[in-house]
This record gives sequence, C-alpha cells and structure tokens, in this order.
Amino acid sequence: MQEDEEINTSHMFPQLSLAAMTESASSASVLTSQLPRVSPLRPSHGDPFARLEEGQIFESSVTSEPIRLGSIDVKKMTTAAVLFTFGILGVIADLRPCFTYKYGPDGKIGVRLQIYGHTVVIQPVSEDANAVRIIACRHGLEKLRKFHSSWILPPQPIDGPSGPEWSWVQIVQDYCRAQGFPSPQYVECRLETQYFCDVIVKDRVFRSARQCVSLGEAQNTVAHIAMHQLLIAEVDLSPGSILSPDPPKHASNRDLLPGLKPIVPQSDVKPFTLPVENDNLPRSLEQDFANSLEDDLQHLMMNCPNENRHPRAQTKAPGPLAPVQLRRATKRGVRRRGGKKKKPPQKAKQEPNPPLQQAKTNRLVTKQPSNPQRPNSNLIPLLNNRISHLAEEEEKVEDKLSLLKEVETALRELHATASYWRLLERFCHVLKIGIPAINQFPNLEDSPRFPHVIRASFDSKNPYLSRASPIWLADIPLMSHNEAHALGVQKVIVYLLQFLREDADISPCSDEYRDELPFLRSLEMEIEDRFQR
Repeated sequence: MQEDEEINTSHMFPQLSLAAMTESASSASVLTSQLPRVSPLRPSHGDPFARLEEGQIFESSVTSEPIRLGSIDVKKMTTAAVLFTFGILGVIADLRPCFTYKYGPDGKIGVRLQIYGHTVVIQPVSEDANAVRIIACRHGLEKLRKFHSSWILPPQPIDGPSGPEWSWVQIVQDYCRAQGFPSPQYVECRLETQYFCDVIVKDRVFRSARQCVSLGEAQNTVAHIAMHQLLIAEVDLSPGSILSPDPPKHASNRDLLPGLKPIVPQSDVKPFTLPVENDNLPRSLEQDFANSLEDDLQHLMMNCPNENRHPRAQTKAPGPLAPVQLRRATKRGVRRRGGKKKKPPQKAKQEPNPPLQQAKTNRLVTKQPSNPQRPNSNLIPLLNNRISHLAEEEEKVEDKLSLLKEVETALRELHATASYWRLLERFCHVLKIGIPAINQFPNLEDSPRFPHVIRASFDSKNPYLSRASPIWLADIPLMSHNEAHALGVQKVIVYLLQFLREDADISPCSDEYRDELPFLRSLEMEIEDRFQR
C-alpha cells in the first residue's frame, strides 16, 4: 500500500481541537461546592480551538495522581479502551486523525493513519475495516506514548457519577459542532432529591440511571456515557470510501474489486434517429410518390434537346433551358377628334430563339488593378485605433527547488571549517524560524543500551514544526550533555533537509537532487555516515 495515494476518506474522529475541560453547570448543592471545577485543558480567554502548549495539555489539579500515557502498556489495553482513549486525545489535543482505507491484492483491507507529524501504515490484514481501524489506533497510541508521555488519560465511565474534573458536557457540545450535528438536548428528571438526565445526539438517545445529587452532575455523567458510546461504536463505511487496489503492471485498465464496480441504471430513453422524408408518408402513398418522381424525370428527359444529353447517359439531368421570349402586348389605336385612327406601330420581326448559352450570373466582374505590387489596404494597420493593446500575461512557473537552492547558497557562503552549530544558525535564518531547543530526556522504553533520547522543540510560526514539537531525534547511549547537544544539532540539520525535500517532492537518490543541490546532498551524506560509524 503506497503512502502517496491520494487521500479521499472519511474521518473517524473529530478534526478540530475540541475544548475538553471547562466549567460545568453549577448548582446550589453542598457536594458541588466542595469539589473544585477546574479548566486545565482550555484557556480562560481567546480562541477555544487554539492548540495549547506542551506544558498546558493534560495538567490536572486533582489531588489524586492521574494516569499518564507513558505509564501504560498499550498492547494490553482492551479494544474499547484503545478507541476511547485515542478518540479523546484526538479531540482535546487537536491530533486531526485521518484514516485512508484501501483494498489489497487479496481482497483484504489496509489503512493509513495520519496524525500531525506521524504516519502509521497498516498492511492489508483483515476483511473488516473496523478491525483494521482498531489496529491503527493502537499503533497511533504507541506513537503518542513515545513523544507525549506526560499526557493524562481520560477516565472510563464508572458505575457512579462522573467527577467534575472533566467537563463532558462541553466535550459533547464541541464534538457536535465539529461534526456538523445539532446541539445536544438534555432531558432532566427529578425524583425527590435525586436527579436523572438523558441526552439526544443526532437522533440517538443516551440514558443514565445513576443517581446524582445535582442537575449539573447528572448532565456531566450522561455526557460522559454518550461520548464513550460514540467513540467505541463501529463505523459503517460505504464501498466508495475504500480505495481499490493498485493494478498489476501487465494490466492496462484498473481492476475494481467486487462491490466497487459502479452500478449504472438501465436507460429507458430510445436512441434518436434522423427521420427520412418517406417515413412521414402513409404506406399507401409511398408507391405513388415514387412513381410520380419517375414520371417527372421521364418528362424532363423527353423535353430536353438531344444535344444536351450524353448518348450513353439516358438518366442524366437536363441542362439549362432556353430563356422564354415574351411577346409585347399591342395597343389599339385611339380615335382622335378628327375621326382618324392612329396606326399601330409595325411589329418587329421576331427573331428565332438564340442558341443555348451559359446562364448568366449576378456576380460583379471587377477589373484587376493595373499595378500588381500595390499593397492591400485591408492589411494596413490602423494608426488611430482607440483599442488599447492587450498584453498577454506570462505564466510564472514556480521552481520547487527555490527554497533549497537559497539554503545551499547561504551555507556555501560560510567557511569550509564552519561548525554544525553555525550551519544550523544560517539554516534557520533562511527559513525564518527560531533555533530549536535541543534537550536530553530519559528513554521510556527502558532500553539498557540507549538510556536517553534527544528531542528538539521548535518555537516558530511554521504550523507543522510547532505541532510536531518536541521532535524525537535519536536514542543515544550514556554521554555528556555537550556531546548529546552536538549530536542533536546534526540530527536537526538532517531533519530540516528531509522536511524541505518532502515539501519539494524529490527523492534523496534522484538525479535532480544530485545535480542541482550537490552541497546539501554531500552535507546530508556526511552526517549520516557519522551516525552509522
């Protein structure tokens, strides 16, 4: 399954950053007044959908120690726990998970999960899309556990009321807003001193029979249950949302799997045929019409002179007929007063019909100019025209390697003995980003060979670098702080080069990268060789 396949999928989880911990509805209850309602995951002012900083995410003021993401074993988690945990993390931390499903050659389904800064590819292993989605979510939690070990896990629904530390009412409200659903509706019920509540989310009713001492607690409990049921439910995928497998090399057309072939309804419209003139006549008149045409043709052939007919072509159409000479009407003489009559004018002798000549046309015969070298006036351009000249705009072709070439030019200006730290400073200056902070952290995988990891945190306007921070660079053995920092500087240079190459869509082994950017290619190979040794 190739990763460069065009994404055309349905998102299983929210795409926007939903606020997770806000103020719940307060009540005049003694219990709710004793428990603090904090909002650790959402800022008190500003954009509620803005992504929070690393230190602000998942910090709670609860007295009990929360469960961190780095302290769990993802492989031992149940299916419902994996879906619920991954879904809530995607809602709160603005992970924007994107699932791309695709058939394999054997008819099984694979998936590619994309979250900010990470890509998880699951090969076709099952015929059920939901089973593949669970595997992708489990691998996604493994990725997040490696980079964000301090995140707090959301609590699972319990038998009693949900605690006030998590405002599930606001989570459901923002979830519906992101999915385009109408606002959830709460139906309250009070039985003496106990409160019960139902919530309706897009024609689905979620109900809780747990007794609560306040209305706000009842709404928060039923919202917690509704969010849990929405995230662990199976997703119905249409056949069109799963991409077809790649065609074999010997096939010319794309082979669609069963279920993906387009179903075209049979058309009831008859094809249009051009009507023939004889089709409009009744059956009884068709023969008479043909006979009349024959008779007319024979009559014309009989009246046509013999010299106009070819001796071997008896059915040839007749030539032009001779013009008919109309006789002038004569006027009778008018009697005068004297009684004498005026003699009528003598008739001119009528000449016989002239021989057949070529029919004259109405075309005007114009004389050719005497000077053949005289220019045509139609070709002379207008000198006093009032129409402005239309200038054609040239299309500007952007060079995809322009930024890489600018970086290479800036690094070439440095001295040949310049340090990697100097190269990183010039690199960040060209990209207009701040120099990242490189720190050393303990490895959470408890590897005796590599007890520490190096991470880089970017504080820049680039949305990808800010979301992906802190970026894992390498697992390192036990070494001093200066050595780890020097190693991290080299890894950041390689990371930025790979980032620009992926943006320009060129391969490190391509001829274009080797011929046009030789300095950057040699720098990247030099750092990679140092790591391999």
